[in-house]
Amino acid sequence: MHLAKFSFFSLISGLALGLLLSLSVPVSAQDSQANATDTQTQTMQQKMQRMQEIGKELQSVQKETLSDNPELKERQQELDTLVRDTMDQNMAEKGVDMEELKALQSKMQSKDLNATQEKELKKEWQTKVKAYQQARMETMQNQEVQKKRDKFREDMIDAMKEKEPKTEAMIQELEGLQKEMQAMRQGMMQQRQQGQQEAQKQ
Repeated sequence: MHLAKFSFFSLISGLALGLLLSLSVPVSAQDSQANATDTQTQTMQQKMQRMQEIGKELQSVQKETLSDNPELKERQQELDTLVRDTMDQNMAEKGVDMEELKALQSKMQSKDLNATQEKELKKEWQTKVKAYQQARMETMQNQEVQKKRDKFREDMIDAMKEKEPKTEAMIQELEGLQKEMQAMRQGMMQQRQQGQQEAQKQ
């Protein structure tokens, strides 16, 4: 299980990479492929691999673009600071912090836990992660964050297109893959629910 972390490169497009805050990226293969057939698993692995390849290419273009554009670099740093400060405030209000989450994660990985301890830690983890997710959502819905994020993303992508004409095509492919992955996960969830319902009828 991976803790969320701030990553500026998560700016490239809302659904595809989200901006500045991402939770468990890339999506866990184990979570995504639960109850999947061998064919579905292989297809999802291929799509995730391609998403990672595109992400690396876009990251390289972004790095070069920022290096050549001091004004954009400064705006990036200002936006990073705004998001972190807003996130810290929201997390503090909900009584959760990253160090605590890291400590819990470390405890959960211990092989010395008995069943009761493991259950209690899992419950505490889920509560803290839920609080974190709520703080993250509130941060990304903050009007000031949204306004500066959207303007910066637009200018950043325009600059990247000037640097690398293939940027638009890569973003579109990434968004398409993301939607395909979502559709596959939803389909597998429906299959699992149908299977559970049929089992209950028997």
